Order: sequence, then C-alpha cells, then structure tokens
Amino acid sequence: MLANVVRLLRVRGRPRWVQIKIDHRLQARPAPRRWFGRKHASVAELHELVDELLKDDKLKGVVFRIQSPPRGWASLQNVRELMQRLSSGGKRVVAHLSGGSMPEYYLACAADSIVADEAGPLHLTGIATESVFWADALAKLGVQAQAEYRGAYKSFAETFTRTDMSDAHREAITAILDQIHGELRDAVASARNIDGEAADALMTGGPYMASQAVDAGAIDAVLYWDEVAEWLGEDKKTKLGKPSAWAGARLHAPRWRPLFNRRAIRVVSLHGAIVTGEGSEFPRKMLGSKAAERQLDRARTDSRTAAVVLHIDSRGGSAHASDLIWRSVVRLARKKPVVAYFDDVAASGGYYLACAASKIVAQPLTLTGSIGVVGGKLDLSGLYEKIGLHSVVLTRGEAAAMNHTSRGYSEEERRRLREEVGALYDQFVRKVADGRDMAMEQAEQVAQGRVWIGSDAAERGLVDELGGARRAIELAKELARKKPGQKFRVVDVQASGKRSGLLARGIVGQLPVPKQLSDVAELATLADERALMLPLYNLYWS
Repeated sequence: MLANVVRLLRVRGRPRWVQIKIDHRLQARPAPRRWFGRKHASVAELHELVDELLKDDKLKGVVFRIQSPPRGWASLQNVRELMQRLSSGGKRVVAHLSGGSMPEYYLACAADSIVADEAGPLHLTGIATESVFWADALAKLGVQAQAEYRGAYKSFAETFTRTDMSDAHREAITAILDQIHGELRDAVASARNIDGEAADALMTGGPYMASQAVDAGAIDAVLYWDEVAEWLGEDKKTKLGKPSAWAGARLHAPRWRPLFNRRAIRVVSLHGAIVTGEGSEFPRKMLGSKAAERQLDRARTDSRTAAVVLHIDSRGGSAHASDLIWRSVVRLARKKPVVAYFDDVAASGGYYLACAASKIVAQPLTLTGSIGVVGGKLDLSGLYEKIGLHSVVLTRGEAAAMNHTSRGYSEEERRRLREEVGALYDQFVRKVADGRDMAMEQAEQVAQGRVWIGSDAAERGLVDELGGARRAIELAKELARKKPGQKFRVVDVQASGKRSGLLARGIVGQLPVPKQLSDVAELATLADERALMLPLYNLYWS
C-alpha cells in the first residue's frame, strides 16, 4: 500500500515539460562508455526517449536547448526528425538558441516556437564554401604535387596542383551549394509560414541581434534560459525537467523480457578516413581495414546476428583498404541482409564500402558518391635544393624509385601511374554497377568523381531510401524477419583498432584537437598509400 502511494506521488510530480540539450557531443549511435567523462546521449537513445514521451498524456511539450550542435547537415536532419516526431505527435516543441548561425537555425526551424538569449546574435548570412589551393604555397617551398586521377570531377588533387577551381569542380560545388540552400530555404519558409522569397531574404539578411530577429520574424521571443518556463505558462519557480527526472517520476508498466536473447540487428560503425591496418583514434579517427574486417567477420559468423547495418561516416581514403573492407561486406551479404546507412559523408572510399550492401539509406543532405580515384606524390626536389639536401638513389628496375619524393615522375613512371589509377577506377565503377544492378554505362554517368547530396543520389540509383539510422535499422529488421511479428534487439559495435584501448580512447575523447593538426595528421597517414579514394579535401561550410 505504501509503495503504491509513493508511486502515485511520483507520478503527480513528474514534469509537464522536458528539456533536451543538443550540442556537438551528440552522436548518431550510442558510443562506448569512456573511462574519463560521462557518457553522452545519442540520437538513437533520444528516439527511444521520444517513443516514451509521446505516450505521456500529461506531458505538454519539450524544449530543445540548442548549443553548438553537430555541424554536418545530415546530422542536423537526424535531430530534426526527433523534433518533428514530437510535434506531429501532439507535443509542443520549443527551441532555445544562444546565438549561432545557419546550422543552429535550421535545427531550430523544426520546432513550433523559437526563442533566443538577448545577447546571442543570429548570424543568418547564408551559407558558403571555401576551397583552398596549395600549388603556389608549395612552389615557394620548392615542392610540387604530381597526381593522376580518373573522374572529371575528382577534384581532390586540384587543391594541391592548381591555384583556382576547374570548371568541373566549380559546377559540382555550385550544384551542392544550390541544393543545400534550397533545402534550408524550404525549412525556413515552412517554419515561419512565409514564401520562399521572404525566407531567402530572412536567412541571408543577418546578422541579427535577438530583438532584431523578433522584428524580422526569425524568432518568436527574446528569453534567457531561466525565463523559458514562465513564458510557457508554468510557475516561474518551476524548472524544466531533465529526461532523467521525467523518467524517474513516471509510473512504468512492467516490461517482459524473453527467457533467451532474441536475435540481433548488429550496427557496425565505420567512421573516419580509411587506412590499411588497425587505424587509430588520435588526432582524428582513422578506420583501419583490419579493424573493420574483424567486426564484419564477427557479424558474419555470429549465429545470433540476423542482419547488419553499416553506419558509415567516411569520406574515403586508401583504395586498397577500401577494397579489403568491401570484400568483407560481400562475404557478409552472401549470408545475411546488409543495410548501409550514410551519415554526414559517405563519399568515394566511403561509398565503396557500401556498394555491396542489400540496401542503402541516406539523409537528403548526406554527401555521397565521388566515385573516382587519385594517385600521386609530392616532388620535394626543389625543397632539397633550397636547403642543400642531396639524395642518391640506386635502383634495379626502371620504375623502382617512382614513389620516392626526392624527384618527380619520369614519363614512363607517370604512364604506369596513369594505368594503375585507371584500372582502380574501372574496378570501382564495375563494383558499383554490380552492387547497384546498373549497366556500366549508367554507373559511369553517375561516377566521374562527382559528389552528390543524398536526394540526388537516390534519384540516380546510388541510394535506395532517404531517412535516418532508425529507418535503416527498421529496413534491416524487415529483411531479416522470417515470421510476422518477430522482434530483434539492436547491438552497436565500433570498428576500432586493437592498439586503441579503452584508456586511450577515454583520454583522447576529452582532448580538444585543432582541426589543422588532425588534417595534417590524416594526410601524413595516407601518404604511404598507393592510390586514394577521396572527394574534395578542403571543403568547409559556414
């Protein structure tokens, strides 16, 4: 009797509003618990929370406190799905901003109302890309980049061999910029109930101070975080409940679990630049072919694994390493359904990993495609001369030293490199054609090293469905289900190298690493690879 009274009191005391904080630490799938620092929630876990929140008739709504969210457009679409599910389920959704730019505002536009701190300016000035070209800078050092590539749009090498954009490079980036701008414009128009022209003016007319944003119709009110509860009509002393407080005060129905573990959908995270070997965690995540093969082979041989979802967030890397991982996916797909889900980027080598999957799911703003190959080296002979360094190379074989950086390619060596890159490109296109059930001519049309956003990739047969990781898992369940109503548990694993242990990951996960340092480290790691599958390197969005 006493226990029932306590439960009743807890139910009556549960929050009528719940707050959810969104910041850069939010990942798509649950991450391993670190030794140092607390474990942060994932989008997948927030979807489970939303499932429960929607069942609570007493819950009025949810306030999303948006502070430096993930920067990838596909990641933002994943979070927008959470907010839209709540809104369509009858809960009021409010977004609170502390300044920000277009990514923060795009996310906030999924809410029913938007409020912001008074001192937090909204930098709504549109979106821009920047491509940095290194040729002149390298020349001043006596360094020349020499490269061969296949694919008219394979612009990775251009950043080191040119001083400006080629026509093909400009065409591809302009198309992506236009499409992302259009998606953002439509989201703003829908959220603020204005036409496309007015939305375009609103999202490019800043920066706005918060009061100016209200006058412009970009937000609904100027409120500090501690004022939000009163604005919602609650007692000003009432705090917005955290998910843990809501869950603790809720009367849960008993949950029955099967006596034996159900078969599983295994979600294998394949993240980072692709390299041969074990990969690394610091200063940037590197996906090692051995680590990926090990996880995929486990999934293939595990009798309790019914299907696999490849959660890919990689812009590519080593051609050889990509092919080794692809082979493991092929072997896995012969035994079990495999669904690939593309996160922010699954381009070039990242797409190579998935082209043998049964189905591919991506967000509309995922960057994918870039089916092409580049190979080359840096000729440091000019630098050697500047600093008085002399090199003597003895060989047995006309092209034995073709990859040495102390000199440039001879005509024969460049011919051999061109043939190697061409053969790898033809192999890549053939595997895309086979995996996507295309004719070679059709695959060649969508290849050429061109990057597509997810919606365009779906129109061209490179992607099967548009959606998030949740949809990819549901699709894997559909493919694995052998009888109606069969249920599965979901297991998350990450392809991490043996040398990156729990302690190292725990420490590294807390270190702020400058982007420039991790970029340089990534290129240095890839320097020994024979050929690369990478899209445009220096592509920054703001």
